[in-house]
Amino acid sequence: SGMQAIIALSKTLRWGYLKQIRDGALQALVAEGEYELAGDQARQLPGLSGEASDHYLAATMLAQAATAASGDAKLADESRPGVIEPLAADAVRQLTLAWEKGYLRRRTGSVTALLRSNPDLKDLEKAPELAILRDRADYADLIGRIEGEHPPAAKRPADGRAPSK
Repeated sequence: SGMQAIIALSKTLRWGYLKQIRDGALQALVAEGEYELAGDQARQLPGLSGEASDHYLAATMLAQAATAASGDAKLADESRPGVIEPLAADAVRQLTLAWEKGYLRRRTGSVTALLRSNPDLKDLEKAPELAILRDRADYADLIGRIEGEHPPAAKRPADGRAPSK
């Protein structure tokens, strides 16, 4: 039917957009000085894919945009914080969501370490794109929570039963 064709097309377009982002479209926007546009698109990424890993990708892109904006001589000194702060704050929020959804961990297990599929605290400490976040209080709070492995508890239904998976 016509509706099925529209749904199929929208899924194809969505995955095409995700591939472009993963292949560097957001880095190109940052390189062109389009920090806020890159940030807006990075914020939308996890909602398109539904994958926890894309919260981490969004965080790195937001942090890269904030870093580039911080060194952009074309931005007026008085407007620079207004560009950088929302990008950096949202980068920390996206890292928090990546952790809460199980993608980011304190340390990787032996199998995960072998495959190196998920980042851990060591990766956060070394990642140059996240350097701009390291002096932030919200980032320090997140690192403390990850070090203690205190993700939010699963919400129980009103009847007290364990949540279904």
